[in-house]
Amino acid sequence: MHLGAEQLEKAREIIKRLNEEKKKLAEELKTRVEMTEKTSDEEREALMLELKRGKAAALELMQVSTTYVDYYSWAKKAETMRGIT
Repeated sequence: MHLGAEQLEKAREIIKRLNEEKKKLAEELKTRVEMTEKTSDEEREALMLELKRGKAAALELMQVSTTYVDYYSWAKKAETMRGIT
């Protein structure tokens, strides 16, 4: 019977060790997931900032283009008016 008790104790120790390893792995996995989420949030924020800059640059370009077109139209009208007077 003594041999059975030893085997039972060894089995309990193995189960305890496996449970501790399982808990440690679960904590490591949780930490990795949190880090990945944080990195994703930071990357998303960086992409949003880049998008805002791109939109601002596009708006500025549109304004410059509109100003150029307006000036060109004005110059053509002025040129036409000079020919009339």
